[in-house]
Amino acid sequence: MKPRRRSGPRLLLYSHDGQSLGHLRRNLNIAGAVLERRPAAAVLLLAGVPGVPGVQLPAGADLVKLPSIRKVDTDRWQPASLGVDARRLNALRRDLIAATVRTYRPDLLLVDYLPAGMGGELAVIIDELAARGRTRLVLGLRDILRDPEVTLRSWRHNAVRGVLGKYQRVLVYGDRSVIDTAAVYGLEDLFDCPVEHTGYVGPAGPWPERAGARRDVGLDDGWTLALATAGGGAHAYPLLRLALAGFAVLPVGHRMRMHLLAGPLMDQVDYERLAANLVPGVRLERITDRLPTLMVAADVVLTGAAYNTLVESIGLGRPVLSMPRPGPSAEQTLRAGLFERLGLLRTIPADCSPAGLAELLLNVGSSPTPQVQPQLDGRARVASTLLEMLDDRRDDRAAAAVA
Repeated sequence: MKPRRRSGPRLLLYSHDGQSLGHLRRNLNIAGAVLERRPAAAVLLLAGVPGVPGVQLPAGADLVKLPSIRKVDTDRWQPASLGVDARRLNALRRDLIAATVRTYRPDLLLVDYLPAGMGGELAVIIDELAARGRTRLVLGLRDILRDPEVTLRSWRHNAVRGVLGKYQRVLVYGDRSVIDTAAVYGLEDLFDCPVEHTGYVGPAGPWPERAGARRDVGLDDGWTLALATAGGGAHAYPLLRLALAGFAVLPVGHRMRMHLLAGPLMDQVDYERLAANLVPGVRLERITDRLPTLMVAADVVLTGAAYNTLVESIGLGRPVLSMPRPGPSAEQTLRAGLFERLGLLRTIPADCSPAGLAELLLNVGSSPTPQVQPQLDGRARVASTLLEMLDDRRDDRAAAAVA
């Protein structure tokens, strides 16, 4: 059966993507929410995540794969695998983006995180869209970008500074009660448009029922489950190695199981190292379609301090042990420190030993009581805002036609 032709608005969602799934996952959550509310819409995603592994697109959405990149320093990227230099890669990505935009002719462009795109690759096309005036331009920002000084220094570059005034809305995927991102980064001084905090953007529900989830993963009464996961997995090996080593030195008679979720982007050599050192009571998987079940069944989640897994864990009320990635961006270190001060997680010390982690696992029941309950309805609020902007655009065009 042929797919039904869609007559609704066309949205284009851009994420530059390095060695993680975070930006793409956030855009996928938003795409799903838009299509739930406006099934006739068409949503096209632009992403550079390596191999696009484990990506499930909602009906009505499709994806254009950009050549993959990896970040080597602040505002410096290199090809993840393609054997060309950075300048040629940037030109290739820029031309693919321009061709997609000019053919697809989106009614709205939502850009994730980088106002001008990776290496300024969006600057020319944003100028074109702004000049034509038919496409709504929206910038989506997570709660914590990079160090504020580093961020502002980056945005003062000509390619970035030139597009800041072209956006018609800035959506901050966070909660002012956790961090006032607009104030910390001076967004209202940088942009000539409304800046809105939407709440945190997580996946759609409903989540499985906890008792059923625990049965599904084979947990008997009195047993606990520790889930160790770090998103795509490109940087997950140190965390999972420590989790495995900590579990191995738990005292005799403990009643804990551990599930290690490596992620599709973990290096194969690292994955095989983990597999070679498994001990009884630990299960290792690279990819699973049971992540919601595992999250609900878990008694503690060991993760980094990236946006998506933290939002999911906190939303489920799970105790979190966080081991933030040290670089190249300060994002995870900043978020872990902030969330710990608010009682939303406990940080694993950078020099933590296996015995130290074992102690944290045994005492996870004494986790602090959160001082705030973050807004976690960002998915729905972002979708509603985008559709309202599209409806306003339609009304403006209708009024212009009558005049």
